[in-house]
Amino acid sequence: YNSSQWQVIDSISQIFFIVDANRMITPEFTIEDFNNDGYDDFLCWPFTDIHGNQWTIIYLYDPISARVVKLFNPAENTFIWDNPMYDTTKQQISCEMLSGVLGVHIESSYLLQGLRAEPLEKTVIENTMSGETIISKERHYKGKKGHWKRISKHE
Repeated sequence: YNSSQWQVIDSISQIFFIVDANRMITPEFTIEDFNNDGYDDFLCWPFTDIHGNQWTIIYLYDPISARVVKLFNPAENTFIWDNPMYDTTKQQISCEMLSGVLGVHIESSYLLQGLRAEPLEKTVIENTMSGETIISKERHYKGKKGHWKRISKHE
């Protein structure tokens, strides 16, 4: 779902990273029922960053068109999801991106409604060092009409 339109995928192509003449990094794929609707979905991990965060592209099966549909993240304006996990009782996708003790830690959640994800909550924690002291800055957001709206800032 992108720009108020469904995107139907007939074929799936992903980026392949050429390391050198003898090596190429290829994405990993899995077929599983990600959203617990009784249909197999298709997950692709095209890349893992230096901190081990697994970037995921989610293709959900659409029984009406009998095809998979690439799940769009409207709040981040991307098809990439950070380590997504699905909670069947809440019908929510939870994402997490870490960068170690120092750096940024982001947690976000989305309500999955059919083939569309609506942002719910997001927390961003930035840790920096001043001398021997870790300084933590925290920001909170709520999802509103497909976007993040900042609701608090703690420094």
